[in-house]
Amino acid sequence: MLNMKKWLSIIMLGILVVGSFNFAGCKKEEKVIKIGAILPLTGKIAFLGEGERKGFDFAKRKLKEEGIDQIQVIYEDSKGESKTAVTVANKLLNQDKVQILITSLTSVSYSVQPLIEKKKDVLQFVVSTDPFIASRAANTFRLYYGLKDEAQVMVKFIKQYRIKSVGIFYLNIEAYKHEYEKILIPQIKEIVKVEETYDFETKDYKSLLVKFKSADVELLIIAGFPHHLGNILKAIREITLKPKYILANLGFVVGDLGVDPSVYEGVLFCAPYYLFLKDTSTIKFKQEYRKIIGEDPGYEAANAYDLLYTVLGDAIKNTKSLEVNEIKKYILKKKIFNGVTGKIIFEENGDAHIEVAIGKVKDGKRILFLK
Repeated sequence: MLNMKKWLSIIMLGILVVGSFNFAGCKKEEKVIKIGAILPLTGKIAFLGEGERKGFDFAKRKLKEEGIDQIQVIYEDSKGESKTAVTVANKLLNQDKVQILITSLTSVSYSVQPLIEKKKDVLQFVVSTDPFIASRAANTFRLYYGLKDEAQVMVKFIKQYRIKSVGIFYLNIEAYKHEYEKILIPQIKEIVKVEETYDFETKDYKSLLVKFKSADVELLIIAGFPHHLGNILKAIREITLKPKYILANLGFVVGDLGVDPSVYEGVLFCAPYYLFLKDTSTIKFKQEYRKIIGEDPGYEAANAYDLLYTVLGDAIKNTKSLEVNEIKKYILKKKIFNGVTGKIIFEENGDAHIEVAIGKVKDGKRILFLK
């Protein structure tokens, strides 16, 4: 009888031990939201991706300080190439199972978009100047300086200063074609005298710019990446092309132009109003970022911060949900977010508008010219 009781006690103890191990092993893991970020971290425009990565990291740090630590960001390098982007996007979607995919650059975003459309439970956030990309897919948002907003401030300048003749010289890529052919030129077509494009690898700008000199345009609009704009401005000086105004696009302020600053003295440029913003929250953001990261936050970093902290972070905090459909509904319902880059307004199709201004280089400093 005693032996039977002893064995029953041993069996019961064994059941309890095994049960406790099973309970510990089945403990529910804390839910996280996985965000994939495909950025140009190497290559000719790596300066864009590095700024974005630092902005995302800083936003994640701030959210963690506020108790939101369920966000996991997985970075992949597109090298600025669509083919590479598709490869890493497949890895993020199918292997890492991300719920949100952030894609930087217009060409990269367009190439990845069809992959995301097949995933009904994945949101795409695009860092692109192309205002048409968000309307192409139901689960796509675009948050960045927009070419539609840039074109509108250009039109405002042309009308306010009563410009009579315009020349447009831009990099031959899809985003700029959209801006000038679909948005800007239809509004000012009667005064556009010359429209010319150049390629990414163009070296000889002088032979192309001669057309503008012959047309004697009052306003010359130039668009491209920083190194293009620097060389174009240098060529303008060398052929003594002297329009009354030279107006550069966003590329003027996102990186090093690679030329002597005297070359762009007096040049006008389109830029996010963020560059001139003296709002309390913006000043505080810049101070904290400088303290933690060790450098001033450029627009790429500030926009990335707004995407992850101001928009996604706000949605997660207020919905208390990590479900992408809830996040999507919240963003579209709220529409207006006050970020460190200024006011962000989302349309129903997921496209965002930010404040754009025109600046001027005066005595080597960039000052506000027109808002």
